[in-house]
Amino acid sequence: MLFSGHETFHIREGWLHKGLKAVDSDPFLFSDPHATDYLGVGKNMVNSIRYWLTAAKLAEEVKVKSGEKIRTKLELTKLGKTIWRYDPYFEEDLSLWIIHHHLASNKDRATSWYWLFNQFPMRRFDGQTFVTYISRWVHDNSKKKIVLSSLQKDLNCLIRTYAQPSLKHRKVSPEDSFECPLATLRLMEGFENTGTYKLNLGQRDVPLDVFGFGVLQFLASTGTTEVRLNELATLPGAPGRVFLLSSESIVTLCERLEEKYGKRKFSYARTAGMNLLKVGNIEILDFVKESYEARK
Repeated sequence: MLFSGHETFHIREGWLHKGLKAVDSDPFLFSDPHATDYLGVGKNMVNSIRYWLTAAKLAEEVKVKSGEKIRTKLELTKLGKTIWRYDPYFEEDLSLWIIHHHLASNKDRATSWYWLFNQFPMRRFDGQTFVTYISRWVHDNSKKKIVLSSLQKDLNCLIRTYAQPSLKHRKVSPEDSFECPLATLRLMEGFENTGTYKLNLGQRDVPLDVFGFGVLQFLASTGTTEVRLNELATLPGAPGRVFLLSSESIVTLCERLEEKYGKRKFSYARTAGMNLLKVGNIEILDFVKESYEARK
């Protein structure tokens, strides 16, 4: 479990592009003291960009031996290379949904993100409720001790990541005012008059290829090729939880997957009262590349 790895900074517009470009040009750049000059941000922000690249699984840390020393470099993952090729400026909503998916399903490096979308039993909450519930969950599921201030920092960062711009805290510094691209996904709302927040369960405008990507990722994580629809709606890491989809939306999206891609790739069946989605031999990266190609 990891908390506050973001240095209190949410993803800013242009950061992921800067990060991918930096890693592509020099894998050791983020360990270079001159990284601040190259990226045009402060030292803590450099660390934050590095964190977001790894938490979103766009890059990974690799240890290499250099003389008598062990150095750490960043390498683009296959997904990172794919996005760098097809959407380096993160202009496609597909890219933003993929980033969100990897954060919301990354229990190890984006623990609060994972917990909020997969474990938290409430859809409307305030800050104290968030901190109380997640601290209990950490206590029950990990030997790691976590200070409450770290959880509060994660909550603040989550709000800045997802809440609609007009509903965020009004008193922020100029550095904190840059919007997060993920806010455009409309997954969260904030209510200034009550100090509460709401996860927007029941999104119906999730693109079909985004849902397909979520299904493939979930099945890859479970090592299976078929899944019941109630599991797609409720299990941690499933698209129903990660994308805040209603059961009705999932049924519709499964039907559309079969209609668009064919039974050999996605087969949706209702047998003996059981709704089941079966997936053929599909490489996730190929599916993503085809989705980008179709959007050109």
